[in-house]
Amino acid sequence: MKLLATLTLGICLVQICAWGQTSTAPEGVAAGNYQIQQSVELGWRYTTSSGNGSIYDTFVNLHTGPRLLEQSLEVQSVNHAGALFDNLSLASFGYGGDPNSATRLRMYRR
Repeated sequence: MKLLATLTLGICLVQICAWGQTSTAPEGVAAGNYQIQQSVELGWRYTTSSGNGSIYDTFVNLHTGPRLLEQSLEVQSVNHAGALFDNLSLASFGYGGDPNSATRLRMYRR
């Protein structure tokens, strides 16, 4: 019963947050010769367990605390005449307690 109430509350909060968002993507910010777009999605995990803590850490290993769900940074040269690069892409996910985390950096000139 407690799980059902928690799930219902979570669904209601997600619907309220989604209702207040707009569907248009931001254009980004112009800085010098570059157009910059970025986003960050943060979260929090709450866990509780009973039993053997060592077994939990071996098989699940998810603990309470802040998390970086997703982060992205896109930097593009407006006229393909960038000083160091024309396009830069930096993306990461899963930091702060997830079993899998990764960061990817791509940078190139045309």
